[in-house]
Amino acid sequence: MKIGRIDLCPCGSGKKYKRCCMDNIAKQQTEMLDDIRQVMAMNPHLSLDELNLVIQRKTADRNNQPNPDFCGLSPNQMTNWLYAPLGELTEITISTPNDLSTSPVMRYLALILDEAMLQDGSFKATAKGNLPAKLVKQATTLLSEFAIAKFDKPISIHDFAGSSEEKFNALHYARLLAEIAGIIYLKSGRFHLKKQL
Repeated sequence: MKIGRIDLCPCGSGKKYKRCCMDNIAKQQTEMLDDIRQVMAMNPHLSLDELNLVIQRKTADRNNQPNPDFCGLSPNQMTNWLYAPLGELTEITISTPNDLSTSPVMRYLALILDEAMLQDGSFKATAKGNLPAKLVKQATTLLSEFAIAKFDKPISIHDFAGSSEEKFNALHYARLLAEIAGIIYLKSGRFHLKKQL
């Protein structure tokens, strides 16, 4: 299904696609086309097969470069980690901490679930489909309990606090994970708990 320019961006930012990731994708496509034009200008006698090889190599190079959006991992690494069976993941150790209450994601998930339970299984979302300000405020007060609070210098403090979900990355990711896992879903402007967890 094609994403329309005015549809909500699939990244979950709450912004229209044309104001969010579409610009980034267009920029990457422009850079790739500029690279190909440069190769063609320097080698005007390339056959179509040779040009296809150049494009494949340039695409492979881009997909193997570290990306700041992926914490320095390359797109290929992210794809492998997201889609490879657990037994085939290399250089990764998956471990569960003894005390999950120290995990911001688990604490934020508990806040979301508690709010839904207090309101008979659902609560109102914002107009943009985000968590309400009340939950954001409650999540912000948890910062002092997490390891991030022990750093002398705040490390991207906006990741762990904010006035709205859009400015509060850790809470936003927790909400998205809850939706992906099927724990909650958004319907008719309300977040609902899935009946069977």
